[in-house]
Amino acid sequence: DRWLAIQTIDVRAASAVSAPDIERAARESIEKNTIGRRNIAGMSSGALRGALLDRFPALSGVHAERDFFSRRLIITAEERTAWAEWCTSNECVYADKDGVAFAPVPEFSENPILHINDSGAPAVSLGSAVRNPSEVSVIQTFIRSVGSLGIDVGRVELLIGGEFDFITDTQWTLILDSKTDPEIAAANLAALLAGPLKNQKIDYIDLRLPEKAFYRLR
Repeated sequence: DRWLAIQTIDVRAASAVSAPDIERAARESIEKNTIGRRNIAGMSSGALRGALLDRFPALSGVHAERDFFSRRLIITAEERTAWAEWCTSNECVYADKDGVAFAPVPEFSENPILHINDSGAPAVSLGSAVRNPSEVSVIQTFIRSVGSLGIDVGRVELLIGGEFDFITDTQWTLILDSKTDPEIAAANLAALLAGPLKNQKIDYIDLRLPEKAFYRLR
């Protein structure tokens, strides 16, 4: 029924994906998945949301609101925020706090965010997880925990074999792995820095074992 046909699509989006691109993709999805083609009453919001999220990995959420009186569709798109630059042997991508890759990093990037080198891993597809969520959680929790001790981590090296090397802003290394409890490791680090390693020049501290730490001084 032409009286129920969608007349306009109003897109409210941030800068990661342009509004015209979202509108174009929305019209394609509506034509494909809506009973009566552009019928506003028969439109599936779920199908539209899924189509837009699949098409644009940089979007974290899509909300579609129908205005039946004006036959207008209002789409509000939310974009992902970069948590880290995640680099494999092939390329670097931006990953959000959920560990989802969503955009390539420009060749000359000056974005002052965490850099993670996962050189032994295969290329990551946009829209997919960069690593197992539990591994991403270890990295995030440890960085947050040591941050409360006044330690800034600017780079993480993920080595073959499961070792995680956290490089601090003063260029010493904290070693964990995917099975380390990051909060226990941070607590052990705090005890070391308040005790035997207070005011020492540190090369590395291996925190993989909960009951014992290994370290080397410069």
